[in-house]
Amino acid sequence: MSSTTATVLVGTTHPNDGVINPDVLIQVLEGGGIALSVHSLGNESALPTIWVLSDPEQLVVALLAAISMTLPENAKHSLQKKDRIDITEKNFKEMEQLALMALRQPGIAITATISDSASLRKEELIALIDWDVQVYQETYRRQRSNWLEGIDEASYERTVSNLSTVNEFTDDAQTVVAELREFFKGEK
Repeated sequence: MSSTTATVLVGTTHPNDGVINPDVLIQVLEGGGIALSVHSLGNESALPTIWVLSDPEQLVVALLAAISMTLPENAKHSLQKKDRIDITEKNFKEMEQLALMALRQPGIAITATISDSASLRKEELIALIDWDVQVYQETYRRQRSNWLEGIDEASYERTVSNLSTVNEFTDDAQTVVAELREFFKGEK
């Protein structure tokens, strides 16, 4: 059974108060494998599209490809008609091309909530320097457990850094930015 380890809202930034106007909700589901469940917020009757990854290393590219599919220019893309998309080595190049399309799109805003057990990392999201990005991480957790007596409770001290300058990243984020740039090197 899989659990939601991260949620990502995708949309545009409201011009007055800087919060997101979401169009799409993407859930990162992890358990025996990893998948994305993409929900259109504007069409309540639409069923979610499930993106099934064959390798957890595909997560960032799959997330960007799923975001790309929400762009108006991809409204007639062949993947739009599918309710399940399996990402394999065979079609991974197509996913990379879709991811590049999303990266080149200005004006996208994302708000992500990431649990500490998620494969998706904060650094991978703040590396998207051309987008408006908000990332929320676990600061407190209370969980009843069938395996422990009572309640498992944890509080986390997290420092909030001022990300007023987009090019100032933590060492981890600089590594991820370098990896993303290397991954998409030469793609224009």
